[in-house]
Amino acid sequence: MRNLIKEWGIWSRHNGYDKYNTPLLAFMRANGAVSSGNYNEPEISDDEALKVDKAVGQLRQDFVVLYNVLFAHYVLGWSYRQISRRYLTPLEYPHQVDMDDTDSRKRFVCHKTVKRLLDEAERQVYKNMSKKS
Repeated sequence: MRNLIKEWGIWSRHNGYDKYNTPLLAFMRANGAVSSGNYNEPEISDDEALKVDKAVGQLRQDFVVLYNVLFAHYVLGWSYRQISRRYLTPLEYPHQVDMDDTDSRKRFVCHKTVKRLLDEAERQVYKNMSKKS
């Protein structure tokens, strides 16, 4: 079974979130000159992607943190560790924001927490999709 949320992330990057999306790049993609790397074509129809997008929008209204974790991973392409350090650590430990990362007193949110949050975000999105069908 394909991961609709992963395909939605590729679709999102392909349709506007990709900062390197230029007319020349679109022309090159259309003619097969660019087919690998970060420029994979989404394997999801626009109708399916819009259903996922609507469910993700509902997630954003209901659970902002889960939405941000999902968006950072699938659209921005951040790793679990990047999400834990860039997004979750400042939320969990706001008093440490000005501390250097090498400071021995600085604490970080474990990257395994991101996996649990991402799993929950995906469950919520699929739940939202099934309610609307």
